[in-house]
Amino acid sequence: MAIETCEKCLGKAAGDQIALACVPVPYFGEIASKSLEVATIGLNPAWSEFYTNKGFALPRSIRLPLVEDYGRNSRKDLTTADLEDSTIKRDNYFVNPDRNWHPYFEKFEGIINRCNPAWSYALGSAIHFDLVACTTKTTWGKLNPTTKSVLAENCRPHFLNTLAQLPHGTALLLDGKRVFDEINNLGLRIEQTAPEPRYLLNELGYRGRLFYDGREYPLRAWHFYMNHMTTHHRAMLGYWLKTSFFKQLQG
Repeated sequence: MAIETCEKCLGKAAGDQIALACVPVPYFGEIASKSLEVATIGLNPAWSEFYTNKGFALPRSIRLPLVEDYGRNSRKDLTTADLEDSTIKRDNYFVNPDRNWHPYFEKFEGIINRCNPAWSYALGSAIHFDLVACTTKTTWGKLNPTTKSVLAENCRPHFLNTLAQLPHGTALLLDGKRVFDEINNLGLRIEQTAPEPRYLLNELGYRGRLFYDGREYPLRAWHFYMNHMTTHHRAMLGYWLKTSFFKQLQG
């Protein structure tokens, strides 16, 4: 089943929290880019990628697809042509001159640029994907624990499918404790060092490697969510990544 047509959570604890009108987003950016070197990983796509804060759909040219854009009544009715169009819009998310990125990506762009100037969503050397491909009606932090667990569990096969499309050696940057914990719950082989204090921050960072489907991925993770960091803290996160990550890449 294509992830865009998935309705697995309907009738379960998480069902009433999913924005079913939003086409699921398995990744942002061009996953097949020959320049791809790094993937950032977060929780789930934001409601504001589709709607205003008053609940009105954004103009089609500056948002990701809704089911109604294709004249369909539900996700399961989406056709192959609809899915292909949705894929093109995801691939072009960071290179569409008519729209602004979500502020989350603007912040992450600064971090990965500080780590390596060649890493950029705009240049196709970076993409983003989430633990959960579905948008929820409220922010992840406001969902109850049962809903979060159901969403993460049901989306694991889709998440792993996206992971399997990354080329060997793609660097993985895991944003926050929930992302780090879920990655560890996937049952994959992960080799990591002991937690270490991040530079000038009172929290822990992790470095290691993840192995999947015959490929090896350098990994970095941190506990505090990037979107909640101050500008100073994000700068220090970029510094920590640069000084610790490339020792492993070059070692």
